[in-house]
Amino acid sequence: ALTSAGANFGLYATQPSAAKPAGEWNAVRLVARGNRVEHWLNGVKVAEYELGSSEWLGRIRASKFAQWPSYGRARRGHIGLQ
Repeated sequence: ALTSAGANFGLYATQPSAAKPAGEWNAVRLVARGNRVEHWLNGVKVAEYELGSSEWLGRIRASKFAQWPSYGRARRGHIGLQ
């Protein structure tokens, strides 16, 4: 799902879900090289995408983030985990 553990919230769902059961800790690894981003959950790559790509921009336009034109474009800043 677009809001599952390891997803890029509301944009890219996890493939496959590698989340541990409720009450157990998950290990997360985020890899960003240039515009290429990978989400790893418990040693399994669950999502990958390219920031600024036509696919990325289309997903932004179709999401609740469309109202923020600079969403996901900062080269520096904070990463929000939920």
